[in-house]
Amino acid sequence: MRLLLVEDDEIQIRLYQRTIAGSFDDVEIEVARDVAEAVAAVDAIGGDSLPDLVLLDLRLPDGSGLDVLDHIRARPDLVDVPVLVCSGSDLPGDMNTAYRSGASAYLVKPEHLDGFRTQVHDSIRFWRQVARAPAGERPDGRPPPG
Repeated sequence: MRLLLVEDDEIQIRLYQRTIAGSFDDVEIEVARDVAEAVAAVDAIGGDSLPDLVLLDLRLPDGSGLDVLDHIRARPDLVDVPVLVCSGSDLPGDMNTAYRSGASAYLVKPEHLDGFRTQVHDSIRFWRQVARAPAGERPDGRPPPG
């Protein structure tokens, strides 16, 4: 499984990496730390490098994660890739804007480490094993993940 993590906080990046490595042995993580890196990572995606899941922080040092989401959703080959907005904000306006922009889910980051680990593990498990992609193939011809 390929995962694009867009997160600027180094501590949270390490927490994501440790949590994922401790739960899943076949997840490749690419990290982008700001909008510019994330857009460059998205622009470099092609062929066999499509992510199966994107975890996207809403607030980044050089702009909004929603700009990254818009960039992802503008690509026909990425329209079916689940994008989980992960934010410390529980403001309804932030949530509504994220969903209107094409977020697959909006997660409020828990305050406690155990809650964070559970949320990350359960989110990846859900998109890998529970959720089902549209029948058939992705726009790029690859079968849906699962």
